[in-house]
Amino acid sequence: MKYMQLYNKMPVLLQNLICSLDGYKKRKSRYNRKFYEYLEQYEKNNKLSSSDISRIQSKKIIELISHCYNNVPYYRRMFDDNSIDYKQIDSVEKLEALPILTKDIVRDNYHQLLAENITRDQCVQSKTSGTTGSGFAFLKTKQSINEQWAVWWRFRRLHGIQMSTWCAHFSSNPIVPAKQHKPPYWRINYPGKQILFSAFHMKDSNLLSYVEEIKRRKIIWIHGFPSVVAILANYIIANRIDMFGQIKHITTGGESLLEYQKQAIERAFGSEVFEHYGLAEGVANISQNEKGEFEIDSDFCAVEFYPNNGTHKIIGTNLSNYAMPLLRYDTQDLATIVETKQGRKILSIDGRIEDYLLSSDGRKFGRISRAFMYSQGIIAAQVVQNVDYSIDINLSTSNAYGTSDEKKILDFFRNAMNFTHPIRINYGGHMIASDSGKHRLVINKVCKQHFGNDQV
Repeated sequence: MKYMQLYNKMPVLLQNLICSLDGYKKRKSRYNRKFYEYLEQYEKNNKLSSSDISRIQSKKIIELISHCYNNVPYYRRMFDDNSIDYKQIDSVEKLEALPILTKDIVRDNYHQLLAENITRDQCVQSKTSGTTGSGFAFLKTKQSINEQWAVWWRFRRLHGIQMSTWCAHFSSNPIVPAKQHKPPYWRINYPGKQILFSAFHMKDSNLLSYVEEIKRRKIIWIHGFPSVVAILANYIIANRIDMFGQIKHITTGGESLLEYQKQAIERAFGSEVFEHYGLAEGVANISQNEKGEFEIDSDFCAVEFYPNNGTHKIIGTNLSNYAMPLLRYDTQDLATIVETKQGRKILSIDGRIEDYLLSSDGRKFGRISRAFMYSQGIIAAQVVQNVDYSIDINLSTSNAYGTSDEKKILDFFRNAMNFTHPIRINYGGHMIASDSGKHRLVINKVCKQHFGNDQV
């Protein structure tokens, strides 16, 4: 947080430099020679038949399972204790013989899940925020990061987006100081070719400057969280601003694209929205093709759909990260699927839905999970906004949680978000469950009172 305090005091020019230095570092690590080799191979895979893709997947499963048994203590014990012959696991169907891996199991067996034949200098630590607030850290090989980004760029290039295309990027990174009250509400990542728009300054009195900047720079690609992009889209619609013809590509990720968000975004920009579902853990990757149909990247991961109260949990296996393999990992995300004569069809990705918090001055805050991202002591979290705009943060914590973690959470809401209404933190783990059994991160009673539901 001291770093952010220093950053917030810098002039915009220096903040742009910091964002560009970070972009340069990421570009150098993600897009090296191995990345382009992977990208070439994955794009060749687009021309293969489904049976050829299945053979590629089976080969990767066999190699990964063998690696797990011979080099990962947790899995060697798991196979032996359950009398499972690892040599028989050669397909996504055969993976069903293995127990499901949960985030709690990963936390409790962290060191036992690390491969003994891979050194730390081959790896980087990755962190997730978690859609229910329970983030955690894990190891990935540097090479697996290159491969994952190659798969993501295969999706983008399929829709005509090139690596040279500048992007209006809407995420939850606090790159603009919360107390800034005049434009620019964005910073620039020159190496990454991104205009980074703040998600924390999106009230009506500010949004015209967002639109004008997108127009001025002739941006043709918008990418980000749909809940954030939808705020801009609804402003454009309400003010009858003509954006037709400029935006050629709109992609979303990080949370589910809700139908009302999709309709608003497409109406505002006159361009079709394509959804991408992926996780930092790399266990599941699902995206929409040119026809808008969801497809699993089965040459990259192994995805199963586990029945769950009328819907299906997404269970995934990362086939490329040998440093800390995750076999049959429970993403805690949901999908709606149907069986047709042509096979299984994914209708929607229903998990990762995050509602907004509201402020009385009209600001909307999404992607609240970042508040809990850097605390390993949080088991689960839920934010309840009451009709007076105050919020109750309900936490279930482990012994690793301390006073410094509480300070980080409050600091995020007060300083990064500039949330000015009362905040209460409650311990004890009481969470309100949805009808599907999933604990939503945000329960918004302001929306329920004013709009008849609990979404903005």
